[in-house]
Amino acid sequence: MVNTSRATFLIVAWLFAIVTRVIISTQHHSGQKAAPMYGDYEAQRHWMEITLHTPIEEWYHDTKVNDLQYWGLDYPPLTAYVSYIFGYIAHELGAFNPGKFKDLQDLVALTTSRGHEHPKGKVYMRFTVIFCDIIIFIPIIIKLCNHIWYIVQHEKVSTSTSTSTSATSASASASGNANANANANDILYYRSPQFNKNKRLSDMHCLLYTISCVSCPALLIIDHGHFQYNGVCIGLALWGMYWLLPPSSSKSISDVSVSGGHNNQVSTTTTTTIYRDIIASILFCLSLNFKQMALYYSPLFFFIILGNCYLAGKPKSKPPKINQLSLSVNTNVNTNTNTNTINTHLHTKTHIWSKSIVHFLIIGFTVITTFGILWYPFCYFSTNTNTNVNTSGNVTGTTTTCTSSLLQVLHRIFPLARGIFEDKVANLWYALSVIIDVRKYLSTNILLKCSLLLTCILLTPVGLSIYTNITRIHSNSNSNSNSNSNGNGNGNKKSINSANASSPLLLLLGLTNSALAFFLGSFQVHEKSLLLALIPAALLLPYEPLMIGYFQILGLFTIYPLLLRDKLTGPYIITIVIYLRLIINYYSNTPYTYYDKIKLIFIFISFTFMLILHLLWLFKTPPSYYPHLYPVLFSLYGVINLIIIFILSCMWQLQASGVYNFYHIYSYFGVNLNPVNDIDRKLKKKRN
Repeated sequence: MVNTSRATFLIVAWLFAIVTRVIISTQHHSGQKAAPMYGDYEAQRHWMEITLHTPIEEWYHDTKVNDLQYWGLDYPPLTAYVSYIFGYIAHELGAFNPGKFKDLQDLVALTTSRGHEHPKGKVYMRFTVIFCDIIIFIPIIIKLCNHIWYIVQHEKVSTSTSTSTSATSASASASGNANANANANDILYYRSPQFNKNKRLSDMHCLLYTISCVSCPALLIIDHGHFQYNGVCIGLALWGMYWLLPPSSSKSISDVSVSGGHNNQVSTTTTTTIYRDIIASILFCLSLNFKQMALYYSPLFFFIILGNCYLAGKPKSKPPKINQLSLSVNTNVNTNTNTNTINTHLHTKTHIWSKSIVHFLIIGFTVITTFGILWYPFCYFSTNTNTNVNTSGNVTGTTTTCTSSLLQVLHRIFPLARGIFEDKVANLWYALSVIIDVRKYLSTNILLKCSLLLTCILLTPVGLSIYTNITRIHSNSNSNSNSNSNGNGNGNKKSINSANASSPLLLLLGLTNSALAFFLGSFQVHEKSLLLALIPAALLLPYEPLMIGYFQILGLFTIYPLLLRDKLTGPYIITIVIYLRLIINYYSNTPYTYYDKIKLIFIFISFTFMLILHLLWLFKTPPSYYPHLYPVLFSLYGVINLIIIFILSCMWQLQASGVYNFYHIYSYFGVNLNPVNDIDRKLKKKRN
């Protein structure tokens, strides 16, 4: 895009993101006028009150003024610090100008502010969420959208170039295998509209892509309707993911696309310096300390950074320098002998474990330091005496130690006593409870172990993908250096359906699949935790607009019972209509394949069942002996479709990382997976 159009599109994307948030903020919030407990809005407001008026050692403890049964603080320390800052600003504004901002002071008044719903207080609370999105969430989404769009453009060019090159250079028997690989690449990859040579049309699709990501419907409704700060947690994690990308990856990606070899991938990965891993570690630690559900992303960050530690000790692939005296003495020696000597030296060069260990220790020190800074105040102020209220209503004094204080914070953050799930969430454990309630037969400890085992099993594709890419990068470094030393500039041919472990595609797929695995099988899952899978998936829109768009609508569908209680049905319908319109405009004017027709049929059938469930809930009263019939049906239908999405997404990740080629599975069912021919045929029809 030229500079003027780029600036215009950025302004439009920012305005659309802010305006939609402001409009939805005018609607109901959770627990509005629903005494005595109200809802999440009251919880966030109450945390501002508690952190402002009580000492830090009492934030997570049950005291005379801090009743943990009334929305006690159960988020990590960074959330508490942010609540304190917002509460302090509200209090100081009220003290500075009591005439205009007295209501803000009342918003955070100790004990007397419970259930405070004054309009000015609501405006301030809504502003804090929008402000957090403006400084954290929206910038990283726009940055990643521009980055991914540029990469996908070059990937499409490279795909067509490599396909034509292989067709002209391969023999008749080998070309069949090359076509199979090319077709396999398009099983779950969509040829995006930037393949179209109409630049204005391509720029408009880029704008639609960016708008659809900054205005993800589920995030808009949960954060700015229901009221939460999920954009902060997810935004910090995405910033961390951005720093895991190779430096100057936009340039390196284009180089990889043109060359078609592994050399560029290896050089890009090995040039990832330690400071990028340090920044990524700090940002993810901040995300995890803002909201504990960021643990859903922890497998990806852990194994990617651990892989970078291992690759830091990978020996350089430069051939050894041969001294001039040796060359002059051995002028009559056959050059093949020198070549074999160089290759033998490269093969015998061992991994430099000291570099890997130093890299690992630096990252470990970074993580410990970040956690230490955030958690140290609870240890430093732990020697004070807290005033507690016992069951009889008497006030007693207890002295806390550093260890007990930290354990209390952990106990509040991970309340295992609440059970394996709450409410009717669309995951495997609740679906199983409809048939047999395992909570009646298994203890909490056993269920915790079972959920851990199930989650690890579901995470297997993510770990296998990362492991395969790391081992491939390490093994190809020696093979590429050997081929270069032999004078072969081509090196190993890059499989079309493989990508670098630190590429945006595989990182986003890893975040999506890791979050889905935790959501489907982990312990103590909330329906809003699905946001951790929806946001990274939204950024994959250029690769697969149909299924990504469907996934976003499905995610919003699963939380409809919650939105109905919050009286957010209107925003629910409007956001769905707007998002569908964005996807339809994005998908229009683009050629589609036979496989796209299958996806459209599946999406149409699924949307039909969703509509039927909505109409039944609206017009048909459930039986008196099963009053929660419709929330259960929504959850069961949601988990069935989420399992389908999870399986397809894992296949996509395994395919993209080169672990397994799923082309033969699809060809067995007679599905035509050659979108190139379909696209050419479509374009010819339009020309005629």
